Amino acid sequence: MSEAKPRRRWRRLLIILAMLVLLPILSVAVVTLTLDTEALKPRITAAVEAATGRRLELRGPVSFTPALVPTIAIEDVALANTAGGSAPHMLTARRIELRLALLPLLSRAIDIRSLTIVEPRLLLETDAEGRPNWVFAAAPPATPPNGAPANPIPAPPREPGAGLTLGVHSLTLTDGTLTWRDGVSGTTRVLAIERLTTRATAQALTHEARLAVEGKALRLRGETGTIAAFQAPSAPWPLRLALETEGVTLTVQGEAAEPARMRGWRGHAEGTLDSLARLAAFMPQLATLPPANGITFRIAAHEAGGTAIIDSLRVGAGATDLTTLRPGLALRSLTLAVEAADAPVTIAAEGALGRLPLALTGTLGRLSALLAGAAAPLPVDVTLTAADASLRLQGMAGTLPAGAGLDLAFAARVPDAAALAMLADMRAPALRDIAATGRLAQPEHGRVTLRDLRATSSAGNVAGALTLAMGARPALTGTLTSDRIDLTALDLAPATVPVAPPAPAAAVAPSPAPGPRRVIPEMGIDLVALRGADADLRFTIATLQATPELPLTAVSAHLVLREGQLLLDRIAATTPGGAMSGSIAADARATPAALRLALRGDGINLAALRPSLGDRFGHGTGDVDIALSGTGADTRALAASLDGHLGLALVDGRISQSLLAGIPPDLLRLLVPQGIPPEGLPLRCFALRAPVSGGTLRAHTFLAETSIGRIGATGAIHLADERIELRLLPNLRTGMINLRAPIPLAGTLAAPRLGRVDAAAAAAAGLNALLGTQRTPDRTLEGASEALGGGAPTLPECDVALAAARAGRPGAAPATPAPVTPPTSAPGEAPRAPNAADILRGLLGGTRR
Repeated sequence: MSEAKPRRRWRRLLIILAMLVLLPILSVAVVTLTLDTEALKPRITAAVEAATGRRLELRGPVSFTPALVPTIAIEDVALANTAGGSAPHMLTARRIELRLALLPLLSRAIDIRSLTIVEPRLLLETDAEGRPNWVFAAAPPATPPNGAPANPIPAPPREPGAGLTLGVHSLTLTDGTLTWRDGVSGTTRVLAIERLTTRATAQALTHEARLAVEGKALRLRGETGTIAAFQAPSAPWPLRLALETEGVTLTVQGEAAEPARMRGWRGHAEGTLDSLARLAAFMPQLATLPPANGITFRIAAHEAGGTAIIDSLRVGAGATDLTTLRPGLALRSLTLAVEAADAPVTIAAEGALGRLPLALTGTLGRLSALLAGAAAPLPVDVTLTAADASLRLQGMAGTLPAGAGLDLAFAARVPDAAALAMLADMRAPALRDIAATGRLAQPEHGRVTLRDLRATSSAGNVAGALTLAMGARPALTGTLTSDRIDLTALDLAPATVPVAPPAPAAAVAPSPAPGPRRVIPEMGIDLVALRGADADLRFTIATLQATPELPLTAVSAHLVLREGQLLLDRIAATTPGGAMSGSIAADARATPAALRLALRGDGINLAALRPSLGDRFGHGTGDVDIALSGTGADTRALAASLDGHLGLALVDGRISQSLLAGIPPDLLRLLVPQGIPPEGLPLRCFALRAPVSGGTLRAHTFLAETSIGRIGATGAIHLADERIELRLLPNLRTGMINLRAPIPLAGTLAAPRLGRVDAAAAAAAGLNALLGTQRTPDRTLEGASEALGGGAPTLPECDVALAAARAGRPGAAPATPAPVTPPTSAPGEAPRAPNAADILRGLLGGTRR
């Protein structure tokens, strides 16, 4: 009996083992023999529709591969999208394979060991109200009014209490795409799925994927809660993901109370990015941002009431070359930080412009307002420093993106502008102690104002207000006033220029033959820039230091620029010698541009201007009346087209030796044979009225009266080629000789020369000179002189010539008396007549071509 009991025990074990082995085999055999795969389609589609409320289409065959864990394959599957979706199907797949455990079916459990989906096309989207298409609802039973069953296909029989459970151990997707469409913004993104694998445990799902966005390969790893917890979470659904691609890392960690509805989530993300340009492929709008390298970021946020709220944010950037924004500009570091949801954004940046160090610190308002583009202006308080200079902006930065509501107070301080500029290899006026304050505002879109401007520096001060209307044609209007402006302080400081090594000596090419010398320089005139903007500016300056020796007071002008026409009108200034006024106009509408100049000054005391003009014009009282206009692409073409007039008047002046140095020596010896005294030649009056037409200046009125007589002139100066065609009319007495012969003056402004004196005119002049030595003129000699056409030139008196030069306006009269003809011999001596032949010889021989 003792031996029988072990044998019975082994027999039972063998029977149990046989049942465990044979039962699955028999089950597989039974299933294989009895299973109708096509009959499964209605059951599967009905089950899916009942669970999701969506129609499932099985358009291909269903195959079954028997095994202990058999495989079911379904070809060409499509799951309907939500009603009103952008596409009819939410999911399509070329093939779905699932490996199903059989034994759990005995306990009413569907245990899918692995699920493989080949070429899936998944569409995730939201509608215009933000409702997602991945939230499913079980289909309600449809019952017609008469109470009859509504389904045309009878549902499979269900056993009482048959509750099925579903579990998926492994999910694999290959060669698929995930399309995300935001129904609110209308943006669409496509994610290519090379391979995605998800494995399930009792508590979590682990994921690993190889993806691509816009051709950029991505690698994803992570862990999430289970599918059951996603649909009906009993605790916060966890999420931990890590993404890597070339130059980019990103980790996300958080949890969600309602993950299917994306509600109640909280978490943080952090990562690194070697260059902002890498994100341009994923987010094209970033292509417009400045470049940045070495980016790091960390953000914590949560959802409340359907809105994402950022709890904290920190973004950093490293060394970046910003040459595309500004040559020589470089960023060394940048940090943007938000420590709380309602805290302002703090900014700290360091960089350089060339060798000039730059820094920016301050706050930019709340991040939530920046991200939402709030209608309210954003508070700003930032300070920019460059070397020892600083600029602080405080106020409201305006709404985004229009900027309306901008209202910023600014305060700038620059100890030395030249030093600041040299650090950046630039040139700037050598100004010191610059301080400026004011308010920059944009009360409405397209209009910016600068008000309460106050600026002081070593060169003076300025105050006022400006308004800029932006648009296709910007327009600047405003008024500026100043107590003092010193232009002598605006000399550019020298810039540091590297010295290049000397180049090897090369053969010297022969210089071209020099052309005719010109007095009028050839400078281009380009006024095209005047066509692009309008302006209306008024400015007044109490004291303007134009040069170290020339202070101007009560300076004012009105500048108007409209449709390419510039008018600088009502120009007024008081010099030490008197008041001056004028205007400048330019018309850039045509090519070449047209220019006009008007200048007038009455009763100018030249003695008061001696510190600035020197002794050349340092005596007498003068009047100026100039009005010229012309067109031309350069200064010479402009001179060749001038129209208008020149009017100059001077009384009680003096001609200095330096002023007469430009007169040809032969002409000077002829006009002033006794030489110029050291103190200059007294000038009782000088009058010039010269109309200008087509670039030709004509001596309508010309008179210079000195202590030795008068000089007149007729003829013209052609400004196109600077050619001179003048005829001097002297009526001078030198010693006992009267010089009255006309003297031709030819050549050019750069090289004037005396022309040939007509023999008859010279003979007549000699006879006139001889007659001038006689107490009682010889009637015969007078007749001969008149016969030769040598009558003395008729020259006007000073008052007549001055009135013509002033165009009839009243003016100062000479205080010095008219020159008196000196006696022909000393007291007590008999008159001594010069030799007529010597006089003729001097006139004829003293001229040259």
